[in-house]
Formats: sequence, C-alpha cells, structure tokens
Amino acid sequence: MIQTGLVVDEVSEVLTLTAADIEDTPDFGDGVATPYLLGMAKVKAKVKILLDIDQVLSKEEQHVLEAVLQQPAKG
Repeated sequence: MIQTGLVVDEVSEVLTLTAADIEDTPDFGDGVATPYLLGMAKVKAKVKILLDIDQVLSKEEQHVLEAVLQQPAKG
C-alpha cells in the first residue's frame, strides 16, 4: 500500500461533525457507484457530501500507481 494525498486550490469551510450528524449516502440508482462517498451531513439547511479519501482510487488504480512508482527513473 502506498500513501497518497490531495492538493487543493482552497478550503472554503472546515466542519466538526459527530457520527450522529452523518447520514448514509442515498441510492443514486443503477450504474452509479459511490464507494468514495462516506455519507452526507445536513449543516444549517445545506447538504455536505463527505468524501472517503481511502476509497477515491479503486484497487486497480492503486495497483497501477504502485507499478508506475516502482519503475526506475528514465534519463
């Protein structure tokens, strides 16, 4: 397993949520996979979508990334 991270342009809000604030992700219908969504939270009449950072890349994508990183540098 490799460690990955995200680089973002800006952060517009930081929230502290409890488990009670988080609801299950709704069913978006057939053909819509959402393993990267942790859940949803309602904060001040707005819905916040919670990203499960450990699920953003699929297992296949993680293996491809590991293979690329293990290749010797060219040049």
